[in-house]
Amino acid sequence: MDQSLFFFTSLLIFIGALLRFVISKLFSFSLYSWGTLVVNALACLLMGLCLALTLMHTLDTKLLTPIYGLLGALSTFSTFSHDTLMLYRNNGILLATINIFANIFLGLASFALGFFSVVYFL
Repeated sequence: MDQSLFFFTSLLIFIGALLRFVISKLFSFSLYSWGTLVVNALACLLMGLCLALTLMHTLDTKLLTPIYGLLGALSTFSTFSHDTLMLYRNNGILLATINIFANIFLGLASFALGFFSVVYFL
């Protein structure tokens, strides 16, 4: 990997982590972990867009590493896991189960929305 790509990727990873922190704080107003759900859905949506653009040859594949770095830092499986366990511990299995299904369903739906919006509208 050349140095400019390495530093660009590192910068986008930093930006993704910073965005995750800011978005999580903006959506931390209730018992439920809305911030984690929002950042994961947003990352999936953007990943779907990027994959479709790449497959249609309108996005240079050299940009995939930095973009996936940004989206990987933005989304957060470890926080999703932690939030789910804390919901289970503090509120029981129902809210924890809803959190699991909400993250999985919304993630897949967001990815599909991003992917197919490019495929069908570009």
